[in-house]
Amino acid sequence: MNNEFNKWLERLLEEKSIDPDTIHFDFIDDDEIFHDMPLRVVIEYIKKSDPINQDQIKLKLVKIDFQNGDILHFFKYIAHWIVENHKPEIFKTKKEMIADGQ
Repeated sequence: MNNEFNKWLERLLEEKSIDPDTIHFDFIDDDEIFHDMPLRVVIEYIKKSDPINQDQIKLKLVKIDFQNGDILHFFKYIAHWIVENHKPEIFKTKKEMIADGQ
């Protein structure tokens, strides 16, 4: 974990008065499944990502902030990406659920 990056990210959220424990992103994924993901989940995912991704995320957030954009839109984009790229880990298929007796 990159402690310098983590401190920077928490400071950014604090400066923007963004509480990651109260903000949730609601969206429908590409398979038309509804999701409600807390910003805290997105933040923790980012903190655990590799330093190269963290650098790219930081550059994007700085650019958005410099242009007076809404950084929450970028975090929502990441939330959607997390769901789309981790579906096999998150969801069981109907066939798997039937096999498990659910």
